[in-house]
This record gives sequence, C-alpha cells and structure tokens, in this order.
Amino acid sequence: MIHTKCRAIFGIGGLARELYFNLVDKNVVFFVDDNFYRDDIFFENKLIKPISDFNPDNYSIIIAVSEPIKRQNIIKRLPVNTEFWSFIHPSINLNHTNNIGCGAIILENSIITTNVIIGDFAVIHSFSVIAHDVKIGNFFTCAYGVKISGAVKIGNNVFLGTNSAVKQNISISDNVVIGLSGVVVKNINHSGTFVGVPVKKISSKVNVFGN
Repeated sequence: MIHTKCRAIFGIGGLARELYFNLVDKNVVFFVDDNFYRDDIFFENKLIKPISDFNPDNYSIIIAVSEPIKRQNIIKRLPVNTEFWSFIHPSINLNHTNNIGCGAIILENSIITTNVIIGDFAVIHSFSVIAHDVKIGNFFTCAYGVKISGAVKIGNNVFLGTNSAVKQNISISDNVVIGLSGVVVKNINHSGTFVGVPVKKISSKVNVFGN
C-alpha cells in the first residue's frame, strides 16, 4: 500500500493564513516553534503541533515565513529527508522557459514573464511583476506589488519590501533588504538594509520591515 504524506504548513502568521485560504484542499496540519506552541492555540479548528513532533515520514511541509533568514534557519532544523511542497496560485501563468525551485509560495495575481529562474524556498506575494531573464537565488522574498525589470540578478536571502522596484540589468548581492517603496537603480554589491528613492544603505544589518 502506498503511504500518502499529509501536507503541513510551518507558521500561523499572516503569510501562513493567506496561503491556507488560497488552498482548494484545506486538509493540512500546522506546525509552530516549540517555544511558541501552547495547547490553546487554534486556527480554523485545524490541528497545530510543535515542530519537535514533525516526522518527515508522515508529512511534507511548506515554510510560510516571510523573512528569508528565518525561513532558512527553520529549514536547517528539519530532518535531512524532509520533503517540501510548493504552492503556485492558479492565476500565475508560468511557461516552459521559467524554472521555480522547491518549497515556493507564489500568491495570486503576480506576473512572471519568460526565462525567469528562481531558486528554492521563494515567497512572492500578490501583485508583483518579475520580467524577462531575471535570475534569483534561494530564500527570496518579494512583498506585495514589487516590480523587477528585465535581466536583473538577485542573490540569496534577499527581501524586497512592498512596492519596491528594481531597474533593468541590476545586480543585488546576497543578504540584502530593500525597504518598502525603495527604488534600486545601481548595483548593490554588499549586504545590508537599503531604503529610499533611489535606495541608500542605512545599515549593515539585514533588518526586515515594511513588508
């Protein structure tokens, strides 16, 4: 007999709830951090478990956490044989030239055009646009309404805040946060937090805000 794994979602914050309400099949189990878990946590009468109870033999999981580095740290704590599922909303029209990695969450009404490569564990919120020939690394987060022009290259652990925009042919290095409504018109070659129009570096730390 073939054993079918139950789908699981890590998190019960905003992104996890948005994902849940976009699912047609809502037969999922929620997991949270052990230090967050309480017996009285409820959401839509769903079963919520501490992550220490996660068994990869019984569940495949998706990490519904917006911050890239937090998402990466959660995955590092999971067993090496963990399977990850992806959610790509039916409104997203992908063609054969696009390549999306595992564990992705892509919410409704975003546009991904052609020859776009996106690494593992991406989160793309609604109403974002990713133009032609864009290459993006792992653990990418794109908040609501982001616009990425053609031939942009983005590294790992990058967060683009709500309504931010990236000019064509720009490169963004690993571990970068762009604040909400920030406009990137020059290459970003160092990690840190950048805000403004055009963006300027305000911190060497990677602080996620304004998503």
